[in-house]
Amino acid sequence: MSNNFKFSYVNIDKEALVEELSKRGSYYANVVMWSILFSFPLFVLLDFLFFREEWVLLLLVRTIFTLVSYTIYILGIKKTWNYIYTMRVFANTNVILQSVICGFVPVNVALRIF
Repeated sequence: MSNNFKFSYVNIDKEALVEELSKRGSYYANVVMWSILFSFPLFVLLDFLFFREEWVLLLLVRTIFTLVSYTIYILGIKKTWNYIYTMRVFANTNVILQSVICGFVPVNVALRIF
C-alpha cells in the first residue's frame, strides 16, 4: 500500500495528542453516563406498563442502582479518576442491575420484559 496520503510537514506532539484524546474520551464518557442515568425513568415506565405485578420491586431496584451509578459518576469526578476506570465501574454496575432484574422476573413474563 502506498503512504501517499500522509503529509510530510505534519508533526503532532504525542503529549498534545494524548491530552486531546483524553478530553474527547472524557466528554463521550460523560455523554454515555448521563444518557444512561436519564434513561432509567423510561425503563421504570416500561416496567409499569408491562409488568404491573412486580413493578414496585423493580422501581426500588432501579432507584437503588441509579443512585449507585450516580455516586460512581460523582466519585469519578471528585477523585479525578481516569474516565476509562469510571466508565468500566459504571458499566459493570449497570450489568449487575440487569442481572438482578433477570433474577426477579419470572420466566413466563420474560418475553414481555426483555
